Amino acid sequence: MSHTPVVPNATGAHLTITAEELFELRHVARGTKRPTLIIRHGSIVAVHTGEILQRDIIINGRHIAAVTPWDYFPTSKYASDPHIEEVDATGKYISPGFIDTHIHIEYTKLVPGELARLSVPRGTTTVLADANCIANVLGGRGMDFMGTTSTPLRIFRQVSHKVPMSGPNIELGGTSLSTSEICHRVSACEAATLGESNPFSLDMASAQKQAAALQAGKRITGHSALLVNEPLWAYCAGGIGDDHNAHRPDDVIERLRLGMMLTVMSGSMNSNIEPVFSNFALYKDGLRFISFCADDKYCEDLDTTGHVDLHVRRAVELGVPVLEAYKMATINAASYYRLDHLIGSVTPGKLADLLILDRLEDARPSLVIGNGSIVAKDNKALFTNSDIVPDFTLNTIHLNECHFDKASYHLYPSDRSNPKAWVQCVEMYDGYFKRAFHYQLPVSPEEPHNILCDTDHDVLKVVIIDRHHGTANRGIAFVRGFGLKRGAIATTTNCENQNLVVIGADDESIAAAVLAMQLLGGGMLAVSGQGHQVLGTVKLDVAGCMSSAPWEEVRDQSLRLEELVRENLGCTMEQNPFLIASFVGLVAVPDLGLTELGLVVGGGETLMNPVLETEPLQNQPNLDPTQRTASDYQATPDFTSVSNVSDVFITAFRRIQIQNVKMRLNLRVFLLLVALASPIAGQRRRIQPQPVMVDGAVNEADVEVSEEAMIESVIPSSAPVTIAAPRPLATAPAKPILPITALLYSSSPGPKECRGTPVFSLNLPKGPGVATPKGPTCYNVTAASQAECGTFMANMEDGCQARVFGELGCQSFTNLAVFMEELRPVGGIIRSIEVTCGIQSTQPAPLNLNLPAAKKKKPAGG
Repeated sequence: MSHTPVVPNATGAHLTITAEELFELRHVARGTKRPTLIIRHGSIVAVHTGEILQRDIIINGRHIAAVTPWDYFPTSKYASDPHIEEVDATGKYISPGFIDTHIHIEYTKLVPGELARLSVPRGTTTVLADANCIANVLGGRGMDFMGTTSTPLRIFRQVSHKVPMSGPNIELGGTSLSTSEICHRVSACEAATLGESNPFSLDMASAQKQAAALQAGKRITGHSALLVNEPLWAYCAGGIGDDHNAHRPDDVIERLRLGMMLTVMSGSMNSNIEPVFSNFALYKDGLRFISFCADDKYCEDLDTTGHVDLHVRRAVELGVPVLEAYKMATINAASYYRLDHLIGSVTPGKLADLLILDRLEDARPSLVIGNGSIVAKDNKALFTNSDIVPDFTLNTIHLNECHFDKASYHLYPSDRSNPKAWVQCVEMYDGYFKRAFHYQLPVSPEEPHNILCDTDHDVLKVVIIDRHHGTANRGIAFVRGFGLKRGAIATTTNCENQNLVVIGADDESIAAAVLAMQLLGGGMLAVSGQGHQVLGTVKLDVAGCMSSAPWEEVRDQSLRLEELVRENLGCTMEQNPFLIASFVGLVAVPDLGLTELGLVVGGGETLMNPVLETEPLQNQPNLDPTQRTASDYQATPDFTSVSNVSDVFITAFRRIQIQNVKMRLNLRVFLLLVALASPIAGQRRRIQPQPVMVDGAVNEADVEVSEEAMIESVIPSSAPVTIAAPRPLATAPAKPILPITALLYSSSPGPKECRGTPVFSLNLPKGPGVATPKGPTCYNVTAASQAECGTFMANMEDGCQARVFGELGCQSFTNLAVFMEELRPVGGIIRSIEVTCGIQSTQPAPLNLNLPAAKKKKPAGG
C-alpha cells in the first residue's frame, strides 16, 4: 500500500510513518513481533521532563517502538534471537540526534553527502539548510540538489526568499526565482521555513512569500539582530519567527518575550555562544525557545571545533544546565519548527536518530544511530557518500577572455600627470562590515599612468567579475585589511551572487589569478607575486562553491592554501582571508559593496566611481584648516545623499560592539540597520553637557546640532576642550617622524599590536558615547597613524579610557580633544571623540583651539 499523507504540504509529511510501519510498530511494542534493534542498559535524556532515566530502547526499522525499564523487553522467547541486533549502553547516555536550525551547506565547501560524513559522526543528524548560494547560480534545480541526500543526514529546506538579492541595476547574478516559484517551494513538505527574510523587504512580493509560508504552516527565518521597538515589532508582525544574530542578553530576552526562537549561531567568522549565555539566568523559561545553528562554517572548522556538539559543550562550560543544553540541541528545535512528530526526543513513534555518549558534558558520541541503523562509531562514519553530482552543477565558470588581460583592471586618475590620486576604499579586517575610507595612491610614472596599489600600507585592489554569463562586466575598487604584500587570491564563493572575487597587490597578479581560476573551474586559489605561479588551490567544481571530493581532502587543501597565503603572500588577516573576501559583494551591508557592475553604496542602489575627482577633506593634511569652507566638507563621491537617520538607527548602531571589542560584527546587523532609516528632516538633537576629566580638570561642552544640516553638509559641530600637555617620552627620540592620531571612530580592527609608546592617558567619564574596551585594540588609519581605544558606538553612559601613543621619532606633542557629532561617509551619525597628538613640529606649539567648529577637519582615514 502506498503512503499518501493527508496533508501533503505539512512539514516532514514525506517522512511520516506509513500505515504498514505503524501496524508493525504497535505489535513490536506489545511484544508480539520481534524488533530489529535493542539498546540495553543505557541512561536516556528525557527531554520532556528533564530527567535521566535508566531505560532500554526498542527499535523496529526506522522508528522507536518502546522505551522500557532495563531488561523488561523483549520477552524471553526473543532474548537470544540472532536476528535482533543489540547494543550494550551500560554506563552510557542516550540522547536524541542534534539539530542545526540554520546552515548554508555551501559554505562548508562540501556537497550534502560529504557534510553528512563529517557531521553525523559528531552527532548532528538533522539540518535546516538555506541554499541561497547555489540558488543564485542554478536556481531551483540547485536548491533541489542541496535538499536531497541518500546519507543519514536529514535536510529540511529553508527556501531562499529572494534570488538575486538586489535589483538588476546593481547586480545581475547567475539566475533568478519568481515569487510564484518561491511560494510553491515553501509550501512543499520538504520545506521547514522561508529562508532568511530581510527586515527592509517591505514590498508586496515579500508579503506574498511570507503569507504563503504561514498559510502552509511553515516558519519564517529571520536575522533581526539589533532591531528595537517599531522595526522589531513590524518584523515580528510579518511572521518572522527566529533570529540567529542577537547576542546581547537584553536583546535575546526581548526576542524571547516576542515569541521568537533564538538560534544561537557559531560559524567560522564569529560565535554568539559566549555572549548569549553570559547571563542565561535572565531568560528563565525562555530557555526552551533557544536552539543552535552553524550558519556559515567551513569544513575545516567543523572538523576541528565541531558542529552542534560544540554548542552543547560550550553552553555547559558556561554554566547552562546540561539537560537544558541538550534540549536546545534537540526538542526545542524540533518543537518550534514543527518536526517533533518525527525527531527531537527518545520516545515511541519517533525516528530512531540517537546518540550514545560516554559523558553528557563532552557531547561527543561514541555511537550514532540514524534511521534505526548504526551509522557512525568513534567519530567515524560507517556509511559512504553515494550521492550523484548532476552534470548541470558542473562547469559553471564562464569568464570572458578580456579578464585575462591586466589592462582590464587599470584605473586612471582624472589628471594622468598627477603622481597621486585619491580613491574610495573599503576596509575589511575580520568581519562582514565594510568601512568606507579615502586614500591617496601612487600613479604609475610610465604609460598608461594607471593607479597603483600600496602594499606598504595594505591598500590592495579588489575585483568582482561576472563568472556566470561570460560578459565583460567587472567591478573594481580598493580594499584594506588583507595585508597581502604580493600576488593575489581568488574565490568563486561570493555572497550573494557567487561571482568571482579577486584581491591582489597588482594588476598582473589579478589577471593571472583570473586565468588560473578559469583553468581550475571554480574554487579558491592563490598566485605568487613573481612569476605568478599558482601556489595552491581548493577546487570547488560543484556550482563554483562546493567540492565533489571527500571532505578530508577539501579540509587538507583548505588548510594548506590558507597557510601558503600567509607564508608566501604575507597575509596578516586574523580570519580566513577567503571567507572575508566572500562577503565583499554583499551590497546590503554598509558602507560599500562591490558587484560585477561596480562599487555600490551599502544598502542602496547607487553605483559610484572608486576614483575620486577631487581631494576629500578628511585627507587634506597640508591645507590650512582655517581656510575651510562649507563646500570643502562635501564628500566626493556624494555620500550625503543617504536618507536621514532615525533615533533607533543611531541607538542600534552604537550598541553593536560595546560588550566586547573583539566580538566580530555579523553581516545581518548591517542588513537590519538599513531598514531603520526614516525621514526626520529638521529634527534637532541636543547633547547634554557632559563632564570631561583630563588630568584632574573638569570641562563641560554643550553642543546642539541639526541632523539635517549634518547630513547635507557633513560638517562636524564641536566644542574644543584643552588637554594638559603630555608627559615626555622616557627616551627622547632623535627627530620627529610621524604624527599619531588616537581615538578614531573606526569599528574595523586593524593590526593587533601597537607600535607606539604610551605617552599619557585620558580619562573621559560619561563622554559622548564612547565605549570602554576590555583590551587594547589598534586602528591603523593611515600610514602615519596609530590609535587605541575600542569602538566608538556606545550608550551615553559609557566612558572611555584611552592611552595616546607616541612613536619613536616624535619630539614634541600638541593635543586637541573635540566633542563632536560626526557623520561617517555612509551609515549614520555617531557621537565620537577626536584626539590628535604627535603633530610634527620643530618647536612645541599648541594648536589653535578656538577655531570655528565648521573649520575643524576630520581625522585622517575617517
